[in-house]
Amino acid sequence: MIFSRTIPLFLSALAPLTAASFPVVPPSAQVLTSADVKGFWLQRLERQRQRECDLLAEIAEGRHDLAAELVCLSHNVKAFERQGNEEMARETAEKLLKLRQEVAEREIA
Repeated sequence: MIFSRTIPLFLSALAPLTAASFPVVPPSAQVLTSADVKGFWLQRLERQRQRECDLLAEIAEGRHDLAAELVCLSHNVKAFERQGNEEMARETAEKLLKLRQEVAEREIA
């Protein structure tokens, strides 16, 4: 009977862990304290947040417009195919191919 009470307590103790996605602590020979792990999490999440803020600023400045256009065209080809609109899928695929060729030519030059 004690076993049937222990399982729910154990599972409820794990509930906070499933509510968030914590960074994985890399394997090492160093013995860690809870404070070490929390410090690692805080540093990792802060760096991640900074990278995301930088990316948001870059997107807002238009520095990723070409990537957005490539993703847009690629998505739309598949969307038109799912809709059964083969003509629009073909036209969009041609635009995508042309844009990819332009990008390749710029990189070669």
